[in-house]
Amino acid sequence: MEPHRLTSATRQNLELPDNAVLVSAVSVGEIACAVRRGRLTLKSPWAEWFAHQVQLNGWTVMPITTETMVEAYSLPGEFHHDPADRLIVAQARLGQHTVVTTDTRIRKYPHVASIE
Repeated sequence: MEPHRLTSATRQNLELPDNAVLVSAVSVGEIACAVRRGRLTLKSPWAEWFAHQVQLNGWTVMPITTETMVEAYSLPGEFHHDPADRLIVAQARLGQHTVVTTDTRIRKYPHVASIE
């Protein structure tokens, strides 16, 4: 949501045509909550905005599955209790993906690959 907070190398990597960008379905809820709380302002209703971004950028939206839920609440080591972060980390771990985030709690978690 705040691409200026990502490193320039990460922003460039996200724009490479061979790099698939996967977005967790939990991000839809995170966007909706941020808009409702006034932490995020979009030029169109959040659902339309998200659908447009997925189509425009060629993102793949990953569904939340039972396997994801099991992994989210079986994460090794210490991890905080935010359910959305748990789901994102679980999906990344299951698919052996790298999480792109500026969230320091995820960045410090040693059991998932992440970049800023």
